[in-house]
Amino acid sequence: MAQQITMEEMMGRIRNFVGRMVTQEAKRNYQTVAANHVKGNFDERIYQQGKATDGSGIGEKYSDNPLNVPLQDVRRIPGLSGRKTGFFSGGYEQLRKEAGRQTNFVDLELTGSLKGSGAVGTDGEDVVFGFINAADQKISKKLERQYKKTIFKVADSDLEGVEEQVNALVAKFFGEGSGE
Repeated sequence: MAQQITMEEMMGRIRNFVGRMVTQEAKRNYQTVAANHVKGNFDERIYQQGKATDGSGIGEKYSDNPLNVPLQDVRRIPGLSGRKTGFFSGGYEQLRKEAGRQTNFVDLELTGSLKGSGAVGTDGEDVVFGFINAADQKISKKLERQYKKTIFKVADSDLEGVEEQVNALVAKFFGEGSGE
């Protein structure tokens, strides 16, 4: 059953809410919720669905051309630490299969390092998300050149559900246990 409150109580909550919305802290909280939601959609699109910004697949398939990878790099990949050689006769596709990764479409996730480097943070008064180190920023640009696709730009689909997330905060404020 919905909590019943008087008009005066509701007006008090609205004044309190509006007062909190105009503070920098409240603005940052709402931006953080929105940015984390967008980043979640962004990560899912790229690393699980294998889609570029325009919604098309990043690539059709992984290369099956023979590949030689330095052994110390191979041993850093989860699932390949015991391998005796860095040569893969079946190419990058074989490397992914042996590492236990899917090979049906290009998804840009092997070790999770690039995905893990994406983070929500602040830039002055604003909340932003991006890569936290220059090396992964370079890798993202290299991958876009390699696949001839825009991948790491926020897509319209990445924005889906943001409004609902912020509205949920508003609803929580007006709901039971709002601190009034």
